[in-house]
Formats: sequence, C-alpha cells, structure tokens
Amino acid sequence: MIVTLKKIKTFPGHEGTALDCDLAVDGVVTAHFHDAGDGGGPLIHPVPGQAEQFDALEAAIKVMPPKPVIEAEERALWPDGMPVDLDLLVWEAFDANERMKEFRRWCRTQTCYRLTRDELGSYRCLKTIYTEKVGEQLRGRFPQLEEILNETVAGATGKAPTFTVPDW
Repeated sequence: MIVTLKKIKTFPGHEGTALDCDLAVDGVVTAHFHDAGDGGGPLIHPVPGQAEQFDALEAAIKVMPPKPVIEAEERALWPDGMPVDLDLLVWEAFDANERMKEFRRWCRTQTCYRLTRDELGSYRCLKTIYTEKVGEQLRGRFPQLEEILNETVAGATGKAPTFTVPDW
C-alpha cells in the first residue's frame, strides 16, 4: 500500500506544528488526519465508504516491525524499538518532505556538501551555484567527500509526501 498525504495544511499549535491532511491509500482518499499540535494525539477519521480500506491499512501497520530508536531516553522507553502507528508514519513522511523542501531551497543559490567526518545531516555550504565543474573541484580538493547535496536533491521531486505499508 502506498499512502500519500494530500491537501496538507499546517498551522501553529500550542505545543508545536499542527497538521491537517487527507490520507490516500493507493490513490483513493481513505481517511482524514488532524493533529491540533496541542500535545494530544491526532484525530484520524475514515472517509465514509472507505472504512474497510482504512481497517486494512491499520491492520497492516500493526504488524510492522518496531522502529529502531537512537536516543538514550527513547531507548529507555522502548528498548526493543518504538511501535509503529499511523500517527508516526504520517509525521515522518511530512517531516521528510519538509526537509527535502529545505534542501532544495539551499541548493538554489549555493553548493552544499558533507565530508565523512561531518555529522550526518549537517552540511558545509559554498556561496556559489552548483555546476558539474564545482562538483569536480570539490572531489579533487576533498578526497573524504561523502556527498554533494545538490546532486542528491537534483533527483528528488516535489511530489506529495508518501510512505509505503507492506501488505503482509
């Protein structure tokens, strides 16, 4: 199952970003997702006539393996990994899409790259627009070059955020 977030609206909540969107399963709008950003859980309502498809989605998510946790405080809560639910998958897809938008913005006016010793997710930026020649010069100067973000982002599209739920 491919789940796509459609009609995304965000607004400030009392405890973070609030999110309102439709969830389309394999192209068919199946549910409405609303997180008010107030610290409570989201409201997820199946669209009339799509309850069976929504139930199938939830059943498939329940058997997904737990998500590995990295931070120590999360490891204390979930030593075997964080249980996966629809809320988590929606927010991860949304966050990944927002991060990619940010990367595309960066890459419009500068060249961003990362060396092997740099922290994952942190980039060094040159105030020059990326060209293949700039990429060649970076590779020649830094043998420990891990990634040129401009090359990674070039293949990414601006399509709606999606995530895949395996049909077990």
